[in-house]
Amino acid sequence: MRTIVVGCGIALALMAGLVNDNSAKADPPPKGDAEKLKALLGERRDTLTKELEMTTKREAIVPDKSQWLDQLCQTQEALLDVDLELSTSPADRLAAYKKALEGLQKREDFFKSMTERGLALPQDYMRAKETRLKVEIKMTKERMKQGDSK
Repeated sequence: MRTIVVGCGIALALMAGLVNDNSAKADPPPKGDAEKLKALLGERRDTLTKELEMTTKREAIVPDKSQWLDQLCQTQEALLDVDLELSTSPADRLAAYKKALEGLQKREDFFKSMTERGLALPQDYMRAKETRLKVEIKMTKERMKQGDSK
């Protein structure tokens, strides 16, 4: 009998803790935290933008184009994630996708040309294309969600 009472007491304590945790999560964050988050995201976006620019400029001196491409793709996708998080409207979200897509299309075209000339591996072109397709699929889903069928 004592085991059942103790077990029920523990269960009630856990349930009370879960209720308190959920109610705390439902409260909006303090305004200071929201402003700090926006500032941090802005700083991250600026850092990623600079990283993307610097990495792109290193193309001529990078012997391993596969690693260079991976870095470019990762940075471009991280930049897109931050831009989406900073978006305040559906139009902003589509603009972020469009901007990322333009950069990824340039990289895909570049690697296609390099592959055709024998200066890059075919799998590098496929990697560039796959990354562009992944973002284009996400953008299409976003348009569908917004009810825009362009």
